[in-house]
Amino acid sequence: MVPGSFLFFYVCFREVFITMLSDVIERYGGKKIDPLDVYKDIFRIGEGFIQKEYEKGSFKANPIAYYKNENEDHGHFRIMFEDKFEEIYRNELVNADFCVMNGLTYFGAKYTSDRASKMCAMIFDIDGVTDNSLNNFFYAAFNKEFDYYPLPNYVALSGHGIHLYYVFEEPVPLFPNLKLQLKEFKYSLTEKMWNKNTSVDEKVQKQGINQPFRILGGKCKKNAPLDRVEVYRVNQHPVNIE
Repeated sequence: MVPGSFLFFYVCFREVFITMLSDVIERYGGKKIDPLDVYKDIFRIGEGFIQKEYEKGSFKANPIAYYKNENEDHGHFRIMFEDKFEEIYRNELVNADFCVMNGLTYFGAKYTSDRASKMCAMIFDIDGVTDNSLNNFFYAAFNKEFDYYPLPNYVALSGHGIHLYYVFEEPVPLFPNLKLQLKEFKYSLTEKMWNKNTSVDEKVQKQGINQPFRILGGKCKKNAPLDRVEVYRVNQHPVNIE
């Protein structure tokens, strides 16, 4: 096959892959939204929940992003202050070659487990997703007869899989004993979500609560079906541990 033909095939494959998954999400009521709106929802931007840049004595914590560009020898941790959130997001994070963040807030300048303050959203990753397996995931999530796992608030197309965002009604304080319980809870729920019906990848990857994910709206891996991470709202009702 000549290079030109291969490029044509690859472009067509990308378009078909993207269309299939997005069609499934939209079939179940999902609507594509501005990625920044997801973070505004998770971290309650504008409500004074996270700390402003020069705010003192409030004992608040902040989300932490990490990004790195290909021409750099090292990456950067970025504190996401409330009054600088959109500016940092649009000017630095989405343009970086690699950028991740999770649904937790932290004290300090790095997202280490010992500095975690509150969990605002629990995020899951499922690889090996096809239009058929994504349809199976939604079918079980919407069907109360199964009660395997709850319906996520947001679904992100990350390139080779999906990221599921569950936003809590009230942020969960991360006391030492709760960190362990939430980790075990996430492991258990991952096993229910990632199965032979929802993924063609049989190797389930369990990730702790401190795991970061490619930033919504940011660049995907090279040669991924998508150039940037897309996100859809599928459920407007926040969740709780119960």
